[in-house]
Amino acid sequence: MQATTAVPGTSGGNREDLRNDITMLEPQKTPYTSAVAKTSEAKAMLTEVLGDRMRAPRTGGSREGTAGGKGGNRALKRQRFGVYMHRSQDEWAVTLEQQAISKRGGTAGVTNEADWQRSKALSEFKRDIEAVNMSNNDGQDGAGGTADMKTRGVMKWLAPTGTLTPTVPDDFRVPGGTTSGQAVDTGGSTSCHFIHGETTPQLFTEDEFNKIGKNLGKIHGGKESFDCIAGDNVIETVDHFERLLARSQTEMCTGPHFGGDATIKMMVNIYESSFWRVNMIGSQFVQCDANGVGDANAAAILKMDLWYLDHLIELDEIETYNNAGGEGGTFLIEWQNVCLSPRGNAKITQS
Repeated sequence: MQATTAVPGTSGGNREDLRNDITMLEPQKTPYTSAVAKTSEAKAMLTEVLGDRMRAPRTGGSREGTAGGKGGNRALKRQRFGVYMHRSQDEWAVTLEQQAISKRGGTAGVTNEADWQRSKALSEFKRDIEAVNMSNNDGQDGAGGTADMKTRGVMKWLAPTGTLTPTVPDDFRVPGGTTSGQAVDTGGSTSCHFIHGETTPQLFTEDEFNKIGKNLGKIHGGKESFDCIAGDNVIETVDHFERLLARSQTEMCTGPHFGGDATIKMMVNIYESSFWRVNMIGSQFVQCDANGVGDANAAAILKMDLWYLDHLIELDEIETYNNAGGEGGTFLIEWQNVCLSPRGNAKITQS
């Protein structure tokens, strides 16, 4: 009887060929958390900022001899609003035995199990932070019972209506329509919260997109630069501007070509018009659901100097144990996602 690869013998066996490579393909770019300003000045679990508004310009005059009325309080529109602290933690651990095996070459692809566990936990934790910051979460103070500590996500900050905890006065909310707030285009333009009902091939037209910038230009008093952190379908829609005949058709527009090699680029990194300049940034973490899946049909359009992360405890690792049981650690961070004025931003969602 011949020995075979399946049955090499009754008392022996072929060694397994397990390669020392581990491949992991997961989205790890965190555009909002990477770009936003960061401070470590938090002194309480609730941080508040002050906002103010101006009255509408006047074109009238005053009569000769008119005296001052000793009135005119300029602080009437001054209000404060804030956000709660978010507390997030994640753990890793490895037994003493598994660590010893890995150091002696007994674990494929890993020469130090503890370091690998720590590194992977940190990478996952950073994705959690981005998902929180770009979420539709409202604030939660964590007081009593099982209530978690939660900060307000970007997409919730940009809600034009509805209850916010803690509250944001109407004067500082994102204008959600032609009658909501001041400095909004009343000529039938789309609002700073644009809600589309389309799915393919385009979520919205270029005209609709540009009118968001038209409204933002009215709020800021001129042309400004924004970061559009967007899901895949929003990015694709902007890439297709002026290339699709109509929202309901997929036939491409054609142009003259005189032979030779050609490179076709369907990519818009920066969209610019008379009203605004927009950096288009793709993300898999916009308005993540409970399963950690981002909304491909949504986007946050942000004036980045109106946002910052304020830390009570910066990202740190706490050694939880290193004894006969093994090694482990806990990553911990406490921060607030602060917005100085939601109305200076915009967002796109799907109905």
